[in-house]
Amino acid sequence: EKYRVTTSHMVPTQFHRLLALPEDVRKRYDVTSTRCMVHAAAPCPPDVKRRMIEWWGDAVMEYYAATEGGGTIVTASEWLERPGTVGKAWAGAEIRIYDDEGNRLGAGQIGTVYMQLMADFEYKGDSAKTKANRIENFFTVGDLGELDEDGYLFLRDRKADMIISGGENIYPAEIEGELINHPAVQDVAVFGIPNADW
Repeated sequence: EKYRVTTSHMVPTQFHRLLALPEDVRKRYDVTSTRCMVHAAAPCPPDVKRRMIEWWGDAVMEYYAATEGGGTIVTASEWLERPGTVGKAWAGAEIRIYDDEGNRLGAGQIGTVYMQLMADFEYKGDSAKTKANRIENFFTVGDLGELDEDGYLFLRDRKADMIISGGENIYPAEIEGELINHPAVQDVAVFGIPNADW
C-alpha cells in the first residue's frame, strides 16, 4: 500500500503466511496496485492459491521452469478453470512426459516431466548426471506430472519424494497441500518410513 507495488515474485510459503494474518489486518491494506504477483519455486496448495486469487485477483500468476530451460505459465483465470495446473508451455518452449523407459506418454498419464533445453549445458564435473537427465534436447529436474488434453501441466511430486506403499504411488506434496491448511500447522513435510510389510 505504501509504495504502490505493482509487480513482485513470491513463493507459496509467503502466500501461506499472508493468509494467516487475521482477516481484519488483510482488509486494512489496499493491494489494488498489484498487477503481477508471480510465484514459483515450490508447489502451491490449491486452497492457498484459490484464497490468494480471491484476495489479489488476476494479478496472481504462476510459472514452472528451471535455470536450464522451461517452462510453463498460468494466469489466475486459467488456473480457476483448471485448479492445480502450473500452466501451458510458454512461447518457444515445449513440455513432454516420459515413462521410466523413455517412452513419451500421452495426456492423462503420469510420468517424469521434461522441458525443452534453452541452451545446452553440462553439470560441472558430472557428465553422467547430465546424460541421465536428458532425452533428445529435453531435460528433467525429476518432477512427476501429467499433461491434460489441452497441454496444461499438473505436477504430482518430485520423483525422489514419491512413496510406494503396497503398490500404490503416494505423492507427499498432495498430503502436504492438505495439512498446511490447518490453522495449527506452520509448515509440513511428509516422508515415508521403510516398512517390511508395505
